[in-house]
Order: sequence, then structure tokens, then C-alpha cells
Amino acid sequence: MQASVNTSYLQSLGYSARDLVIPSSGGSSQCQPQITSSQVTFTIPYSGCGTVKQVDNDTITYSNVLKAAVSSGIIKRKKDLHIHVSCKMLRDTWVKTMYIANDTIEVTEVQYSNFHVNIFFYTSSSFSNRVTSSPYYVDLDQTLYLQAEILHSDTSLDLFVDTCVASPSSSDFTSLTYDLIRSGQSVQFTAAPWQQRRESGSPSSSFYRE
Repeated sequence: MQASVNTSYLQSLGYSARDLVIPSSGGSSQCQPQITSSQVTFTIPYSGCGTVKQVDNDTITYSNVLKAAVSSGIIKRKKDLHIHVSCKMLRDTWVKTMYIANDTIEVTEVQYSNFHVNIFFYTSSSFSNRVTSSPYYVDLDQTLYLQAEILHSDTSLDLFVDTCVASPSSSDFTSLTYDLIRSGQSVQFTAAPWQQRRESGSPSSSFYRE
């Protein structure tokens, strides 16, 4: 995830661009920001630089903190700055909140997004020859092989197929459908679980029209 802070904002609080750091990074080079005349930009890995992962019912949250603090001394004349950065993987929604304490400014940024998933047809159960044509023309009762894969740098994620339906229309998956997988239970698919990948096989069929 990426976090950018305007240098003018830091200067308005009495800080320079080099004062802003990830305190739990341990000095790692990958945790250092890119500094320009207008912005300080951190590219924060999902696994590293002190990033914390929290799994809830509807979201997976990755969070970290950027800090700028006054130098040690007896007298403190300006506030410490803590910028809390979070990435919640769910849907495209932005929520911004700011907390101000007597000696600390707390800034929280939360972004909602979807995971990116690819799905492909393959010609055999070896899943070595991907079908590149669209639409994919097949014979009735021919076994179809599909692979779904989640695209994300967090290798600990598992892909679970909850529902898969067939429809005679590419734009309508509600009026007339046939369940292949429903609530995680295979109806027509033979599914093999993989970490970050699911591979399945199902016989092809055609919808009856009067």
C-alpha cells in the first residue's frame, strides 16, 4: 500500500520531510520514503515494515503508522504527529477521520477495495493449456476445466468459491440460471482447493428453449 503526505502540511506543523518515518521499520531500506519537493511517499509492504494484518468478518485490514516527533529534551513546544494508514479490502468506499489530542495529531486513512481475481478455461485436467479464445466453443457433455486465481502479494490468503452459476445470457445471471456451486457445495463441479487458486472440472450443458 502507498501513503503520501504533502510537505507543506508537514512544514505547517514545524516538521521537515525527513522527520516523517515508519518507527517500527528497523531502518530497513524498503521502508524509506521517496521525497520530492511537494510530497513524502511511503510504499509500505503488506508483509514487512511493521505492517499489522487483522482479519474480521467482512474485511482484511492492513495497517501501519507514520510518525514525526520532536527531538528529545526537557521542554516540548510542538505536537508529535502520528498518521495511521489502513487498507481494508472490501469495496470501493473512502472514509476519512481526524483525531486531535493535546500533544498528538492522529490522522486515520482507510481505503476499501476488492481483491482482483482471474478466471480461465483450460483444455485438460493438467491445467497447462489455457484457452485464449472467447467465447469458448465446446461439445455437449464435454468436461470444462476452469481455474480461478486471486492476484495479491499476501501469500497467506486462500481463495474460496462460494457460488458459481451458469446462464444462457452473458448479461443476466438472475432470471434463468443453473447452480454449479452453491454456498460452497459443489453441484456439478469437481473442485480442488489451492492456496490463492481454485481448479475445477464440470461437464458442459445447454439450456433448453421452447
